[in-house]
Amino acid sequence: MKMLDAIERLGTTSSRLQKTVFTIPPRLVETNKVLEKSFVAGGEPPTLENLSVVASHIMGAVHAGQLQDVTKREWRQAGWCLWLKEKPLAHDPAVREAYLGWLRLEGRMSAYKRLISAYLRDFDKNDTSFDEVANVLAGVAAKFDWPWRDKHKQFHLFSVGRGPQTAAAAVVSSSLSVRESLDEIGLMGDFAYLGFGVESFKVALALYRTEPTERLLERILEWSCLDDTFQFVVIRNVIVNSLLSPWVDGSNDLPPGIADTTRDFLLKHYKDPRLNSGLWNGVDEDAKSVMLRWLAKASLEQFLQIVDDIASDELRLQWPYRRAFWEAYDRLGVIEGAWVAFAESGAWHARRMFDGKLKFGSLSGSVQSNHAVLILNLAGLTIAEWSENGKCHVWLSGNEDAPRLYQEQTSPYWKWQLAKKSDNGGVIHSSSSHGAWQRKVEGFIRDNTGIRLNKIDYMPRENR
Repeated sequence: MKMLDAIERLGTTSSRLQKTVFTIPPRLVETNKVLEKSFVAGGEPPTLENLSVVASHIMGAVHAGQLQDVTKREWRQAGWCLWLKEKPLAHDPAVREAYLGWLRLEGRMSAYKRLISAYLRDFDKNDTSFDEVANVLAGVAAKFDWPWRDKHKQFHLFSVGRGPQTAAAAVVSSSLSVRESLDEIGLMGDFAYLGFGVESFKVALALYRTEPTERLLERILEWSCLDDTFQFVVIRNVIVNSLLSPWVDGSNDLPPGIADTTRDFLLKHYKDPRLNSGLWNGVDEDAKSVMLRWLAKASLEQFLQIVDDIASDELRLQWPYRRAFWEAYDRLGVIEGAWVAFAESGAWHARRMFDGKLKFGSLSGSVQSNHAVLILNLAGLTIAEWSENGKCHVWLSGNEDAPRLYQEQTSPYWKWQLAKKSDNGGVIHSSSSHGAWQRKVEGFIRDNTGIRLNKIDYMPRENR
């Protein structure tokens, strides 16, 4: 299926994405300079304060029947006033008709360029006034010898329905960088993440919801961080929901690399939801659960990799059995949360190996430097799996002595916290090759959750 065909199927989907009111960032004046310089337009937008005065005067003159009181300069500035947050001239049919009538009589390229600037900056497909303005711009696109003639012909910029879809298809399928693709379309500078640019980006996000691929993810993440800055703060929840929703119910096969790439991007720009929930407010709970599941898996792997590096010779003999046991539960998808606490040696290795991307806790008290503890939430149980000669402790739901997950290094775990009054009394990791401790832990989990593993599930392949 062609990319554009797939995007056109998303009309109803993208229309359900949240409508956002955009404020004009400080760099907008500079962006207009870039745009107008490139396309040979004269002048730059007045300040918002001056535009508000102009809008009030034009609106009053039109309704008073005194069009002669509107100066030529004010008519030229009216294009920038059409969709002001306050007094949007385009929402007043009489004023809109008067302005478009003046525009037709004026007939100058520079006047239409100002209108194009406002159209791209303030674009809102749910605002019906854009349809009439788009029709006017489409009608004059071929009239002048200017770049907008070819841009409209290729990307349907002045079609409210087709424009963002065509632009999105062009960006995600282009071999150029995202910035170069947007420049080619005509969305230079801040216009890439205002109005028309935002709507085009939302179409790409809607496409990813239905057809998530590594290539499309790569383009979306590049698009979201134009100029090395996260640009789409105003639709941040739409972004995270779109990136995670394809993986909620497990109906899509997760390609290699997508989980890690998405997780690292969200950790960088949204922080760890286990520790900093503020930037995750308003995110769909189902989407957030995907991120938590990925983080739990990452913490489990973090524990396994670090302990592989720092284990004593004695632990190395039994480590394959411990790894196989907990990976079996991970494959079942029943680990709801995971957190790791390291003593000094493990913490050093974690910082070096994971470069600060994955957070972890610390151990304090009478522990050895190579000690580590994996703390799990598994179907309502809390489990503390100690490395080295430590025990595996399990607390039932409701046991107030169960350790809490996600204590950061500034609030270290004491050794007694991770063993105190566990409901299974702690299981020593004995006779690993015969599955002795595994049967005890699996049995306790099975009796209290109904989750069952067979020996063939949790033993290393060579011991099955």
